[in-house]
Amino acid sequence: MSDQVQELLNVPREFLREGVQFVNRSQKPDKREFIKISQAVGTGFLIMGFIGYIVKLIHIPVNNVLVGGAKEEKTMEPLSPPPALTHLFTLRCAVDPPLEIGKGPYGRRRCVPIKSGTVRGKYLVGEVVPGGADFMLVEENQTTHVNTNYVIKSEDGAYIYVRTEGTRSGPPEVLKALMEGDGVDPASYWFHLHIKLETGHEKYRWMTNRVIVGRATRAKGEVAYDAYFLENLA
Repeated sequence: MSDQVQELLNVPREFLREGVQFVNRSQKPDKREFIKISQAVGTGFLIMGFIGYIVKLIHIPVNNVLVGGAKEEKTMEPLSPPPALTHLFTLRCAVDPPLEIGKGPYGRRRCVPIKSGTVRGKYLVGEVVPGGADFMLVEENQTTHVNTNYVIKSEDGAYIYVRTEGTRSGPPEVLKALMEGDGVDPASYWFHLHIKLETGHEKYRWMTNRVIVGRATRAKGEVAYDAYFLENLA
């Protein structure tokens, strides 16, 4: 029990104790004593009720339980270890200059056509098929929400549809330089992706059931990212 509540409850307890002492002194208290007993007990219960209302109002914990029965949780330990990241592949692709679609109902839209690219990794090696694009939305502060769709052809002939969504954010001057194609240190901005893969090829089907994330970089005429899938540590 908290010291605050303990101190408050000591007051009505004194009134109740006084009432009990009157009863113990006399089995048949006279009228005056009976009135004093009633006043002491009544005052005690009245104060306790008032204290209960105040405690509930300001949420003073009593034995770590708030008035009303809601347990106060100050911290929450993780239920399981954090997932591990396993490198799936690194993709580098060449892009054409953006097509400015303009400000529509969802914001400023740009289309960045994908010309070609390479995919290299332990689990997947291939090429980016020309024809995909990034249909990005750009905020007023130059934060970019990417939305890419393209196809990878693996070295053994499998076609894998790739869909990525993500956000590129950072200081406005850095993002403006990126939009203009200037060379920018990747550590000066954030560019993270959620990657979804689809394929009917048996060898790569397992990738469609994984949560895949990526960290991307943007350079003049090129976009690159490292893709990782999440695994349980235990």
